[in-house]
This record gives sequence, structure tokens and C-alpha cells, in this order.
Amino acid sequence: DGGGALATIIRVLADNVELSGLEVRNGTGDLIDSPAATAIRNSIVRNNIIHGSTGDEGVQLRNDAGALIECNHVYDTAGDAINLCCGSTDGVIQFNEVHDIASPDAALYVYNSSNTRIEGNLVYVTTGNEGIKLGAKNGSDAAGSGGAILNNRVQDTRQDGIAVYTSNTTVRCNEIYASTSENGAIYLAFAISNVSVTDNHVHDNTLDTAKWGDPGAIMIGTAVDVATVTVSGNRIAGNTPNGVTNKAAALLAAENNWWGAASGPGPAGPGTGDRVSVNMDYEPWLPAAPGPSCPAIRACTSDPTPARATTWGQIKLLYR
Repeated sequence: DGGGALATIIRVLADNVELSGLEVRNGTGDLIDSPAATAIRNSIVRNNIIHGSTGDEGVQLRNDAGALIECNHVYDTAGDAINLCCGSTDGVIQFNEVHDIASPDAALYVYNSSNTRIEGNLVYVTTGNEGIKLGAKNGSDAAGSGGAILNNRVQDTRQDGIAVYTSNTTVRCNEIYASTSENGAIYLAFAISNVSVTDNHVHDNTLDTAKWGDPGAIMIGTAVDVATVTVSGNRIAGNTPNGVTNKAAALLAAENNWWGAASGPGPAGPGTGDRVSVNMDYEPWLPAAPGPSCPAIRACTSDPTPARATTWGQIKLLYR
């Protein structure tokens, strides 16, 4: 307990350190961190309760090869809940519950890193920015190798549910809803390439039209190499103003999606489903919502907060 006076509560300075079964709380900076100047390997942060950072992140691991951050409950942070950055490689952020995050960046934020897997996390209530952001917010990671964003549930985000700012990234089997972003529930931006957005359930997002006029629940920014982007097999329904918007100059491959109606998308399309922008190949579309094709979320081996009350029933999928 930092007592509201200490900044960092735990600092990792060596290889193969495991932090497990702890409650880490009430600091003014990163509650758990590692410095960028010290290269480390194989840190494990699991089954912890981490909360009450009034100035920065819950967890920020820098320059860490092979970090594993899993099964933590992180909440009430002024910065990111979990941050992996600064030369980190081959990291895994999985099966965490993070909520009530006031970060100006994201609840889960990975930048200046490569080949990260972000999987099976429950992310809800961000009051400042994104739920999950992969790639630096200034676009400096655009040419990198992002990794994979898989099977996360993201809801009630002030900005994007998932933002992809780095190339060579798979976005698959995520559920995103109740985003009020000015960009999109899933947003691809900067000069990124080789991104697939498949088998996601993107629904009931009400987007802010002030910036773009017609943002989409899946949104492609102007600088994206859209010829290398695939949007397919997604369930897209109940989003306003658009289900998918492409602001790049080339045609977006957006075939075989479900648009919430058997007649397909409108108004650029012929149907009554979610709206699409111009510059999209949406034919053929799926005549019905596709059946489940995504893996089940693996339960954590122990519940870091067994006595807590929750208003979100899906949490039982993560913690049993």
C-alpha cells in the first residue's frame, strides 16, 4: 500500500521475476513497473489486485522480452491499467479484468513493442480514451509487427474499443459495444498494412459524428494501406451512424459480413442493415448472423477477487 504518497510500489529489475497473489494499491505513479534502461526477460504478473493509481499506470513493463500479464483485476487508475512498451517483444496480456480507467491513452496500451498477444481480457468503462490500443498514438509504430488482439470483450469506452496503429496485426473474435468514439469501435489508422479484422461482434455503438461526419463501428483511416486490409466474417449490427466506414482512397475488401439484415447494408448498399460508406466491396454479404467460430475464453486458475460483487455477468467466463 503506497498510502497515497509513494509513486511506484514494486519495481522489476531482474529476469524471471513473478508477482502473484498480491494487492498493490494507492500509489501516485506506476504501481508496478520496470525501467526502460534495464533490459529484462520473462516477467510474470498474475492473479493480483491492482488499483488506486492517482497519477499513472497500474502496470507498466518496459523493455521486457516475453512478459506475461494475466488474470489480474486492475481498476481505478489515472493512467493505463496495463502498459507494455519501450522495446518489449513477444509479450502476452491475457484474461485480465480492467475497468474504471481514466487514462488519456487506453486501458490496455502497447507501443514501441512487437509481436504482442492481447487475448481474453474484459475491458469496460474507460472515461478518457480507448479500451485497447496497439501501436504508438503518434503513429511511430505504423511499420511494425503488432501481433494479435483476440477474443476480448470491450464495452463502455469513451473512445475506440480497439485501436490499431501498427502493421501486421490480427483482430479476431472480439466483442465491442457501447463505444461513443469519434473514430470507431474498431479503428485502423496511420500508414499501417497487413491487418485482418475477422469474426468480431461489433454492435450497438453510438459514435460521435463531430470529427468525421460518418464514422463507422469499423473505421479505416485515410493513411491506411487499405489494399492489404481484410474485413470479413464479422457480425455488425445496431451501430450508428455507420457499420463500416472507409476513409482511405482505395477499395476496402469487406465481403461476407453480417450487417444485421438479410438484405445487406445500406445506404450505399441495397439493404436495411447497418450503413456503409462508399469505396467498399461488401458483396457478397452473409444472409444471416454466422454461428460461433471463436474459441471459448479460458478461465483463470484462481479468482483474485472472489468476494467482489459484479454487475457484468460475463465475468464468470473469466473467473470461476
